[in-house]
Amino acid sequence: MSAVIHPGALATLARRAALLLGLIAPGLAMSDDTGASCEELREILGASYTISSNGRQDVKLDFWRAGNQVMYHYPDRNVADQWTRTRNGFLKPVRYFTADERAIEYDAFDINGGKGSKDWESRSRWISQDRLESMQLTGSEGEGCLRTETYDFAPTDRMGKPVPFSGASLTWLPELQLVERYLVRNTDSLGQRRITQWRMDELKTDATLVERSLQAFDDFAATDYADVGDNESDPFLMKMIRLGFVQHGASGFYNADGSPLSGGHVH
Repeated sequence: MSAVIHPGALATLARRAALLLGLIAPGLAMSDDTGASCEELREILGASYTISSNGRQDVKLDFWRAGNQVMYHYPDRNVADQWTRTRNGFLKPVRYFTADERAIEYDAFDINGGKGSKDWESRSRWISQDRLESMQLTGSEGEGCLRTETYDFAPTDRMGKPVPFSGASLTWLPELQLVERYLVRNTDSLGQRRITQWRMDELKTDATLVERSLQAFDDFAATDYADVGDNESDPFLMKMIRLGFVQHGASGFYNADGSPLSGGHVH
């Protein structure tokens, strides 16, 4: 796939972003003499997360964003979902299977029941502005590009009473449009309580690294989603169909057991 940002712009961002310290969260810090604006930094960055849930084995997530492309890479699961915003605003996903060096390419209208999607906001920053505004702002800390805001969400039932063991809390980097920490509490259909948390471990602002990561799987053998049914002799595709992987790309939010959250967005 082609580069998202002009090489000259990448080089400039790389020089400026090199001044930004990407430290282990919490306690992210930025050098005072960085020449990059927050708007420039938010355009091309990456972040590593740990997903944990009720003592299950943690899942790692590498998130990359540059211009009109984002990628959610799950190295533990050998899967990466890349989303590209096209000129007409529709989103086109590609799902990479890194262990097999294969890819499934989807048309914009292969998703969302054939209607396609223009919801770039949820794909590129995970939390839509509408979702953010539905939560209660409880605090703000720090300054500059690494200023954080904290939010809480406590759902109520039809009678207006709080739903037991249900809700969410968020630590948000508003200048970078990025999640630092997101915690969800819910009760499943069996009555078991679950806490799932996404925690940022590292912020990455080297533009060259971000671009290289977005293009890391470009050489994989790719199959159009529309042609999957005509390749029944391909053992890889048949295996992926049986496992339920050959469908439109997921939201990027998975539980610690590797299961994608339903709904396509963070709820």
